[in-house]
Amino acid sequence: MNKTKLEKQLKHHFHGGKRKVLLECDSGWFPIIAKLDMDIRKLAPEYVILQIKEKFGGLRYYIGALREDVFEQVHALIKEAEQIASKTCECCGEEGTLCRRGGWLKTLCQDCFKDWTEYDDRPAEYGVQLN
Repeated sequence: MNKTKLEKQLKHHFHGGKRKVLLECDSGWFPIIAKLDMDIRKLAPEYVILQIKEKFGGLRYYIGALREDVFEQVHALIKEAEQIASKTCECCGEEGTLCRRGGWLKTLCQDCFKDWTEYDDRPAEYGVQLN
């Protein structure tokens, strides 16, 4: 899925259609985000996206207030998508693992990890475990 198509899909839910869609992650997670949006729409068609980003190597999907009757279900969908993203390369969408370069964390496959660290002298680790 390309960025333009996803932005079009999310447009009416991003700050209620009042702001430009801002995706603060790479394209490997776009299919996860698109599916999550469609799943949430089935339960809460009026939901509002506040922010979508990568933080500490994981997907973060922040939304506005929900009706009480769908709150738990929607947050379970978000948690599931965030767990899937934690095992998916943020750059290409293949299977990935948490990686570190200097103070930065990112979920990547081995090939994308090589690209991410190729021209950087900072210490890097593939397959980082956080406590």
